[in-house]
Amino acid sequence: MSIITKRSTISVSTKSTLQNAIDKKYATIFVEGSLADKVKTAYALKTVGTVAISVLSVTLVGATAVSPFTGGLSYVALVPVSVATGVSIPVLIAVTFIGFSLIMAICNHYDLVEVGYAKLKLTLKKN
Repeated sequence: MSIITKRSTISVSTKSTLQNAIDKKYATIFVEGSLADKVKTAYALKTVGTVAISVLSVTLVGATAVSPFTGGLSYVALVPVSVATGVSIPVLIAVTFIGFSLIMAICNHYDLVEVGYAKLKLTLKKN
């Protein structure tokens, strides 16, 4: 079950359906399964300063760009970045899986509430 839509609420369990729900600005998004765990972990970026966010975005883009040529070893560069920015390795792994821009959209436009085991509720912030 990937998408269940009813008015302004949607349930998602894949990255692509989450991206679609964010793009369409659903008022409430329920994230389920392993994706919920990754979103919860990556949501920790919300507490990181703007300089650290800039460093992380440049490093993630660079590591991802050269990853096909290095067999993924370019992600080793994330270790010193993790130390320098104070962002944990699990957070960086979750951000790499979900995508930096998607996580930033969630952090900037949604409040996160944990509603159960492997289930999150994202609520669109009111402007």
